[in-house]
Amino acid sequence: MEEGELFDYLVNKGRITHEEALCLFQQIIYGLEYCHNHLICHRDLKPENLLVDKKQNIKIADFGMARLINAGSLASTSCGSPHYASPEVVRGIPYDGMASDVWSCGVILYALLIGRLPFDDNNLTKVLQKVEQGVYTIPNTLSQNKVDLIQRMLTVDPKQRITISEIKKHPWFRSNFPDGYLPPSIASMKHKTNKPINFKEMPKEILSYLKSLGSEEPNIEKFLSFI
Repeated sequence: MEEGELFDYLVNKGRITHEEALCLFQQIIYGLEYCHNHLICHRDLKPENLLVDKKQNIKIADFGMARLINAGSLASTSCGSPHYASPEVVRGIPYDGMASDVWSCGVILYALLIGRLPFDDNNLTKVLQKVEQGVYTIPNTLSQNKVDLIQRMLTVDPKQRITISEIKKHPWFRSNFPDGYLPPSIASMKHKTNKPINFKEMPKEILSYLKSLGSEEPNIEKFLSFI
């Protein structure tokens, strides 16, 4: 990736157009959807962990805080960066990693469109208080479609927060699509292996590492089927 981190790209370029912001944001959402469909929550999404090349192609990087998704199970580890962490992570309560990732993307979208962070202060304690309460302001120059998407992504209650599939249907997200255009589904991009992976033949070190990511054996088998 010749350009490096999205953070540096934004610092060097300054404010970007809303058209460019949309193109970057769409890639982030599609990339995150791919991760979630493959049972991976990132849990540390921020511009420093997004790579962008000279053609504005985005790649999600740094999965050091990632966790495998267990159906019906919540994560409990407090991780990620304070300015991008969700209220439930800040509170230290069990949380849905996918919903928490959506919040982080909402912070990123705010930064792309407005050029600053929604939750910021010289005092870290105040930052965390703002995050926990969902206290932020949006310039009145932003169109209602953009405001609506930001507000739905930065909804404090994770059960009421917009989902990835709903984001993809949002009018602003689809505003640069030609009439009648349907983007390819993530399901159609699944990689098919010629030879099924034998779970029992996997090295114990690899299985131990996958379990350390917070997943149980049935989910690990499902995860390996995507490789």
